[in-house]
Amino acid sequence: MGSSYLDLSEFLLLSSDQVSSDDPIEDRGRYNNPKDQNLKRPRQSNEEEPRSSKGKINVILGGSKLCRDTISAIKKHRRNVLLKANLGEEIDFQSASISFDEEETCHLERPHDDALVITLDVANFEVSRILIDTGSSVDLIFLGTLERMGISRADIVGPPSPLVAFTSESAMSLGTIKLPVLAKNVSKIVDFVVFDKPAAYNIILGTPWIYQMKAVPSTYHQCIKFPTPSGVETIRGSQEASRTKNKTSFAWSAADMPGIDPSIICHKLNVDPSFKPVKQKRRKLGVERAKAVNDEVDKLLKIGSIREVQYPEWVANTVVVKKKNGKDRVCIDFTDLNKACPKDSFPLPHIDRLVESTAGNELLTFMDAFSGYNQIMMDPEDQEKTSFITDRGTYCYKVMPFGLKNAGATYQRLVNKMFHEHLGKTMEVYIDDMLVKSLRKEDHIKHLEECFEILNRYQMKLNPAKCTFGVPSGEFLGYIVTKRGIEANPNQINAFLNMPSPKNFKEVQVLTGRIAALNRFISRSTDKSLPFYQILKGNKGFLWDEKCEEAFGQLKAYLTTPPVLSKPEVDEKLYSARERGEPEVELPPVKRRKSKKNNKEPDVLPETIIESEPVIEDDHPEPDLEPNEHPEPEPRVFHEIDQIPAKDWGADWREP
Repeated sequence: MGSSYLDLSEFLLLSSDQVSSDDPIEDRGRYNNPKDQNLKRPRQSNEEEPRSSKGKINVILGGSKLCRDTISAIKKHRRNVLLKANLGEEIDFQSASISFDEEETCHLERPHDDALVITLDVANFEVSRILIDTGSSVDLIFLGTLERMGISRADIVGPPSPLVAFTSESAMSLGTIKLPVLAKNVSKIVDFVVFDKPAAYNIILGTPWIYQMKAVPSTYHQCIKFPTPSGVETIRGSQEASRTKNKTSFAWSAADMPGIDPSIICHKLNVDPSFKPVKQKRRKLGVERAKAVNDEVDKLLKIGSIREVQYPEWVANTVVVKKKNGKDRVCIDFTDLNKACPKDSFPLPHIDRLVESTAGNELLTFMDAFSGYNQIMMDPEDQEKTSFITDRGTYCYKVMPFGLKNAGATYQRLVNKMFHEHLGKTMEVYIDDMLVKSLRKEDHIKHLEECFEILNRYQMKLNPAKCTFGVPSGEFLGYIVTKRGIEANPNQINAFLNMPSPKNFKEVQVLTGRIAALNRFISRSTDKSLPFYQILKGNKGFLWDEKCEEAFGQLKAYLTTPPVLSKPEVDEKLYSARERGEPEVELPPVKRRKSKKNNKEPDVLPETIIESEPVIEDDHPEPDLEPNEHPEPEPRVFHEIDQIPAKDWGADWREP
């Protein structure tokens, strides 16, 4: 195989006394008796063969399907080859000669170093992404390919055999299977070794098939040629297919998820034994909702995510809700079960800090796991506790379902274990939302390769519809992150700008909720939104007066050009102030930049990313004080900011 893929051959290093690669052909005729177990070549004298001062490295053999890798098996195979040569076995020299021409590369993208990847007919299936590998001593097919072809695992025969990579790492195959391979009307029965591991290819055709076809591959010309009764045929490779990597890292359907190995992690409920099991009474559903539940059950049964169960102690009902796209989502009401489960103390990351750490990167990649929770298995002892009832029967989950208490903590524990070496450096992960970041765009491919290597190792699958690769900005956890900094989500901005004036308490609550979502982007947000909170204060009647309408209009005008939150530079001064008047409002630290608009608010900095020296700013002139003179404090005073501990404080005075 090529260097881009592990060679699954078994290797054996032979000494020069056993098999030498430079045996002269004319000497082999001396071995006339293949049954002689003591055949030895006569050693040449020092006069006949002067000792060379050069070192010697013997060839590496082994892994051939024609003989085992023991010394005796290799010697026996060699004697058989010599016997056939002595008997004068007939050789067909009538085949047309095979040659390659430079003109055959005209259609290729050059320069290239692409592997030779072709498409063939295998067992009446058109199979793409077949690697032609002259370094592989076996023809390999992967279990996932067989499953997609509808071939049963029971058809695999023979004992498992070890496959050893060039790094000496070994793995056991599942056995072998014979399948017909059709190449340009030439059909051969190929004895495939079956391997159950994720791979970039569906099939790997090694030297056995190449020899059987008398084929000559050329990666430079991106084709393989072989003789047929009608002449030399050519199968051309696909450069695009050879450059496609990590396709198996994505799940195109729920059936493509093998799940995380339970030995790595599985979800345990840890039910408090003092709670009595609850069997919810079955609720009646409408015709459309009942159909949605039955369809979901059929899908989950087909992919093996649920199983039927009898006499469960815990039983929950199904709940059907509408998604944003109008489709039905089937959920399970685990309210009673969740009450019996203590809260997992495993901490989830702070969203603010995750978002802030993504600012200032040149390239970002946003990824989302495919039905992330369902990729983690339930502990077998707790599966029946997830039982739910339908019109057709009672079922329980074999995978971790949505809606369970502590499911998020279990998933975060998994991703922390997977990406612990990269978190905070080149990756940020919040449950099933993953982000790869690069301060320099030249490093982004490397960072992606590191991420996908881990994904493939743990067999975690991504949702291709929710992944965005190599972009300068994007949405992460509800915020827009760019190289400049953090920006407000346009959807949240538009929702606020398009909102009419509230007409009751409930609409005021919606208004204050939307303000809270945008709070970090609104300078003096408490001051600006104070009239709305006063409406909700106490048990007074609803009154939307001119003061409220004016504040509402000012907020809308302000959010038409919201600020960008950015990181401070090293040794840059930050400013903080307290607003005079009642009520007093503390302003967050900011850094001042030159702007074409003099009235533009300075960019507000997130408090958790401040690394520069804070400076308290006052809009009064510097006082001209005599020694021992202590004037009365002004309404606006210096104020210490608790969020920035252990800092040296200074003060700048400026004219109001």
